[in-house]
Amino acid sequence: MILAGDIGGTNARLALFGVGQNGFQLVSVSIFPSRDYKTLDEIVKKFVETVAVRPEKACFGVAGPVRNGRVETSNLPWVIESQKLADELKIGKALLINDLEANAWGIAALDPSDIVTLSHGKGGTGGVGNRCVIAAGTGLGEAGMFWDGKEHQIFACEGGHTEFGPRNELEIDLLRYLQGRYGHVSYERIVSGPDTPPFVNLFDAKLFDILMIMVSSGRERTLEEYTGLLEGAGWTYRQTWYPASEMLGVVEGVKA
Repeated sequence: MILAGDIGGTNARLALFGVGQNGFQLVSVSIFPSRDYKTLDEIVKKFVETVAVRPEKACFGVAGPVRNGRVETSNLPWVIESQKLADELKIGKALLINDLEANAWGIAALDPSDIVTLSHGKGGTGGVGNRCVIAAGTGLGEAGMFWDGKEHQIFACEGGHTEFGPRNELEIDLLRYLQGRYGHVSYERIVSGPDTPPFVNLFDAKLFDILMIMVSSGRERTLEEYTGLLEGAGWTYRQTWYPASEMLGVVEGVKA
């Protein structure tokens, strides 16, 4: 039996697989809210006790940089150590790798039906060439797949923490807003996170300013006046949601 884990800032997903002649067979899977537990060890112990099966091997893909079998998670107050997990499972070794590195290793196992092409590139490469894996969730995970002439060599990175570079007035407003709250502003702050998208929060701040103007006037405003104030500030509600997906496209283009 093999225990596999996908450990993110929001959820920890654990699955138990049997290994047979036809590949892997899923035996059991559970999802645990990460922030409800003090450590990953607690989750692993609970899962193993529930399935009542001891795995022979274990591997966990964790959101964060892994160094010498140890990781301080990026979006959780956890320190995870491979040896402690191995001791908990009573096995010789438990492997820790970056979660996006784990995703990159799994790409070769996908069937064509598992893949959706968003935009067809020009000039096919026949599967060769460098690749980048990006996933926006609680954090912005990234991994690389370097083509060495024969096969892809996979490596983890923390490119999601690259400093945000605004391109227009709206994004400059967003940078100032987020700098006031966090100091350092990365692309991870823009396109991922556990909370409301930052463009929506910025919109709410602008809307609050406009409401203060309305209240201070001492009279009721018409819908046309309200809309005019909003548009005069250069804002529409559409602007609060679509820039985040556009910024993810910018991140992908830069990596390419």
